[in-house]
Amino acid sequence: MATQIEENKRIAVGVYTGLFNKKDLSIIEERIAPNYRQYNPTVHDGAEELRSALEGMLASFPELRVDVKGTTAEVDLVALHVHWSMNPEDRGSAIVDVFRLENGLLVEHWDVIQEIAETSANHNGMS
Repeated sequence: MATQIEENKRIAVGVYTGLFNKKDLSIIEERIAPNYRQYNPTVHDGAEELRSALEGMLASFPELRVDVKGTTAEVDLVALHVHWSMNPEDRGSAIVDVFRLENGLLVEHWDVIQEIAETSANHNGMS
């Protein structure tokens, strides 16, 4: 049986890839708390406001793809390291999304976003 931390990681990755790669907005009713708190300044609080923002984003960027590179979790927080691109030609962004879960639902979200540089002082890459 999976620990609660492992289950939270599974839920967070499933929600993230389901919304952005499968474009399945029904996940919002299943896994986003109605009173979802958002710390990204471009998105309003609430599950319905998240739906509205995602509908607009997915309509504008139908080729948007996310690749979850790694996860880490502690207690009720899950962090995802993600390579995000709007279309196949887009270099994309390196993102860390952090979610707080409660009773199997995502209740809070924070993110840090950095565009992937064209050149780098090292050969490590960003994703």
